[in-house]
Amino acid sequence: MPHQSQQSRRPLARVAIAAGLASVAFATTLVPTSSEPASAATVGVLCTGFGPCTDAGMSAQGYHAVWDTMFWGMYAGQNCTNYVAYRMIKAGMSSARPAQLKAGKGNASYWGGSFGTLTNKVPTVGSVAWWNANVPGAGSGGHVAIVEKVYSATDIVVSESNWSGNFDWRRITTAANWPSGFIHLRDSGTTTPTPTPTPTPTPKPTPTPTPTPTPTPTPTPTATIPVNTARPTVSGTVAVGKTLAATPGSWSRSGLSFAYQWYANGAAVSGETASTIAVGKSKLGETMSVRVTATASTGSASATSATTAAVIPGTIGVTTPPQITGTPRISSTLTAVPPKTTNALTSSSVQWYADGQAIPGATGWTLILGAAQVARQITVQVHGSRAAYNDLTVASAATDPVQAPALQVASRGGVSGDPHVAGRLIANPGATQPASAQTTYAWLRDGQPIAGASAATYTPTTADVTHHISVRVGLNASGYYPMSADYQVAQPITMPVKLKVHAAAGRRAATAVLKVKSLGALIKGGFVTARVGKHQVTVKVRGKRLVLHLHGLPTGRRTLKIEYGGTKRYAGVTTTEKVRISR
Repeated sequence: MPHQSQQSRRPLARVAIAAGLASVAFATTLVPTSSEPASAATVGVLCTGFGPCTDAGMSAQGYHAVWDTMFWGMYAGQNCTNYVAYRMIKAGMSSARPAQLKAGKGNASYWGGSFGTLTNKVPTVGSVAWWNANVPGAGSGGHVAIVEKVYSATDIVVSESNWSGNFDWRRITTAANWPSGFIHLRDSGTTTPTPTPTPTPTPKPTPTPTPTPTPTPTPTPTATIPVNTARPTVSGTVAVGKTLAATPGSWSRSGLSFAYQWYANGAAVSGETASTIAVGKSKLGETMSVRVTATASTGSASATSATTAAVIPGTIGVTTPPQITGTPRISSTLTAVPPKTTNALTSSSVQWYADGQAIPGATGWTLILGAAQVARQITVQVHGSRAAYNDLTVASAATDPVQAPALQVASRGGVSGDPHVAGRLIANPGATQPASAQTTYAWLRDGQPIAGASAATYTPTTADVTHHISVRVGLNASGYYPMSADYQVAQPITMPVKLKVHAAAGRRAATAVLKVKSLGALIKGGFVTARVGKHQVTVKVRGKRLVLHLHGLPTGRRTLKIEYGGTKRYAGVTTTEKVRISR
């Protein structure tokens, strides 16, 4: 029985994952675990069920305890992709979905191609055995399993969790159901390169410092007025929102009192006479300096500091990043809570992200989650600004992956009706749980949409003749992952045919005069057969009136059967007439 995977909860359409897989190398030789030949052991299922397999020494590595949890956004439960994702995470891979498994590409059938050069034909212990869609051993969704043992290049043992089935260990050979390939993500074929040692640098000799000459002391001035011997200085970050501090410098005597005056671009700043100054937004681009006046009982003197660099924009601090409220579930609404900052923002904008990729058009403070966000982690980024400050961009923490339970199909639908031109085809969507699911229709011709055909019924036209018609039924319900199903008409569309027959009987004979028409016009092609019992005559339909004679008929009341066999373009049809054959 084929092993079927369930699609991941990424949309039937899914985007790139923020955390990518680290590149790995894998061995090109097999990693055997035993020399046991295939003929010496059972080929097929070795054990079934978590308990029996564990008792037999063939466990699920703890999956039975966590199988109701989604790994890498795969459906939880008995599901091959969720089991393999769990095993890869347990082997050391990130719990974030690999970037290669894009939105809508979670089915096992996508895995081999998605991982590119990590997929080859070489089985190794711990690698992922991969079956493509509809190959021996897999259904339409493909299949994946974990390689537990490698006996040879043609003989392996895998463990697997089968969709809607059971957990088992299975021995496989190339004689049947051999995998399409092997994906080397975190297996014994993976090697880690040995780092190149960093050479120890040769120490350089420490030069002998040159003695600093002792400066000649400056004579103390005889004047009693204070004299500045080292200019005042300004310390601090020269930016809007910061505070600058002045030191008075050095003076010729002690016991002085100091007064301060701050300057911006050389002009005194009114009221700024303290030893510190808070740099406001009006000072953006201006240089700062301070004049210090030293006063003694004998008089005063002043000195001015060097000029600072121009004041740069300030930096807005974040005390609390933006938050996201709401439940990460399809059809639910998430709300962004603005960040708390050291300086109030005068303007702000929002951008929502799914797995680190911007969601087009998602620039409001709320976000309604759709199918494109299923199984992805949501973040919100707030961009804020304030005059004289650098713009601020800050992101929230990520939500859990967006959940989306699947709609349950209680009974499948189908197509009924008349599969002929001018007939009427009727789509039956089936029954769903919940029953409130909304239904959409799209009629297809040989798999391609027919323009304007979006109702529950469809009338075939001459453009449909000899083609296959199907209907795609879409099902949507709030809070559930949307799904669709295709239903095809059993036979190609044909032109309808009618037989207009006039029958006459004679002595041991009968005559049928007839016309073969489609939509009121005589047609060409195919054959008509007139039959009474074992007596029959067949003529070719040539687009004109036909006359068929039967001779040597038994007497009495008989049934004259007229049958048009049809063609690829025209439908077959049969009619009967009652005739009385005389002697």
